[in-house]
Amino acid sequence: MRWFKNGLVAVVLAAMFSSVVATAADETNPKPKKTEGEKGQITGVVVNIIKQQVTIKSDDTSLDTSLTVWPYYRQDQKGFDKETMAKIGKLKNGDRVTVKWTFKEHYRIDSIEKVE
Repeated sequence: MRWFKNGLVAVVLAAMFSSVVATAADETNPKPKKTEGEKGQITGVVVNIIKQQVTIKSDDTSLDTSLTVWPYYRQDQKGFDKETMAKIGKLKNGDRVTVKWTFKEHYRIDSIEKVE
């Protein structure tokens, strides 16, 4: 019975330790802020495109960050911004891009340009 209690204590301590390590890892790899109206820019490689969503892995190796951006939804166009969607349609995985974004529900694309 004693070995069972010691084993249970070891499992609980291991779970607590892994939780602390995971929290510390999150602080060393900060993500961009999610404050309404926050603006920023990311330059990196397109790693995933799903319909209107574009995921970009940042060139900034100190952040080790990827960011998924969306075009603005336009009521007058009854859908996502057509100009931005046309630019997204020309992209493929591996392309280098610079995206200026504003956070409004999601990271919204203010401009997206392919970088050579």
